[in-house]
Amino acid sequence: MKKTRGKLLLLAMATQLTAWGTAYAAGPAFMHTGSRTTQPVGHYEFCQKIPQECSQRTPKQAP
Repeated sequence: MKKTRGKLLLLAMATQLTAWGTAYAAGPAFMHTGSRTTQPVGHYEFCQKIPQECSQRTPKQAP
């Protein structure tokens, strides 16, 4: 019983390490653009349908 539990724990740890490695290799979560970009088409259409969700304004200065 203890050997089976130990093997299952080892298998679970190996699986988790593999998943972490794959996520790390995927790259950064956000794309680096280098400068200001245009608004995505989907966001524009969303704001046309539900304008109260997009009423926040941000300054036009560089980050």
